[in-house]
Amino acid sequence: MGTVPACVWSGAGGAGGGAVYLSRNRLTGDIGALGAHVHTVSAHSNSLSGNLGASVSAASASIENLDLSDNGGIDGDLEFVRKTKRLKTLHVANNKLADGGGGAGAAMRAIASRRGLRSYDVAGNHFADRKSVV
Repeated sequence: MGTVPACVWSGAGGAGGGAVYLSRNRLTGDIGALGAHVHTVSAHSNSLSGNLGASVSAASASIENLDLSDNGGIDGDLEFVRKTKRLKTLHVANNKLADGGGGAGAAMRAIASRRGLRSYDVAGNHFADRKSVV
């Protein structure tokens, strides 16, 4: 139990070799800004919070696998998915994500825009069109 230092999220000093593995540790606090070289984040089943889009912004060219499911407090929308170049796995179920400024269905349109996406789970969030994400 505790918080995660910013240097872990950013991978400062080469820590983690571009991967952040923090799942099932009862961690709290905000998800930090990912470094530009971070390709994998597995931090599910904690009590993390913060804005997902802001966190992933700098890593949009490198992020491939993102699993932040079952944290409950992560918010924002999925518009950042449109800017990713390599995203293959997006598991962000059971958080506080919403459609954002794009209105109902914006989350699904953002996911559909990422052709290389192989697996996603966005259930249990605050999307207007809940039937399309189950």
